[in-house]
Amino acid sequence: MLEHLVRDDRAGLPIVLDRVATVTSIAEIRRHLLSSAPLAEDDWDRSERVAGRLEFADVIVATDLGGGAGAEAEVRALLARLNPGVRLSASVPARVGLPMPGLAHHLASSMGWQRELSHPSLPQTEGVRSFVFKDPRPFHPERLHAALSAGFGRDGGRIARSRGLCRLATRMETVASWSSAGDVLRLDPTGMSSWDQDSPAGQELVFFGPDLDRDALSRALCGALLTTEEILAGPRIWAELGDPFPTWPDERSHSH
Repeated sequence: MLEHLVRDDRAGLPIVLDRVATVTSIAEIRRHLLSSAPLAEDDWDRSERVAGRLEFADVIVATDLGGGAGAEAEVRALLARLNPGVRLSASVPARVGLPMPGLAHHLASSMGWQRELSHPSLPQTEGVRSFVFKDPRPFHPERLHAALSAGFGRDGGRIARSRGLCRLATRMETVASWSSAGDVLRLDPTGMSSWDQDSPAGQELVFFGPDLDRDALSRALCGALLTTEEILAGPRIWAELGDPFPTWPDERSHSH
């Protein structure tokens, strides 16, 4: 959308996208993405909004930068995974040189989770780890829902953020977007169909967080996939499986 607006010259004015900056604080990032303390009921979706702003920015202005070395180091470690090219600053720094053409497109296509999927051998950052989960089998909706309701991944460490693409066995015609921040997971339909060339065969998920236990996460995720017997039963049987997740009419988003 930003690229479209920049290139639309009907107003007759040259428009240049110089910066994509977001203003937050070290305390806000830690509270919504790194703390296990429960949030207020009316604040349930703020973690997702905070994470989204951090991922799609080339400058993050932290109003309390310099307030604590330990807290700041923890946040920097997280940002290095979520948005490797971002700059954390106390103010919007002056641009050195010309603005980067296609900045919005570059930011949208170079988020940390996308880099992890493309280069799973990236070095781990001290304090915040990543875990890439890929499997061609679809999720069994009831088992995935049960795992989420039971505190999915709790034994695998604190999950600050997870992103990726997933498939539910009952909705094989649609590729879903998986996005979690804090304790809220969003499963949204994407514009990708099962026959698109770039569509994943199954799950392509990336998890970020302090001290992630990859084995525990893998066990939880694998336990929610279709078994060999269920795979052999075929898609007609999959369509009859229980599916407690909200439907996706008009591609509206839903949260669990």
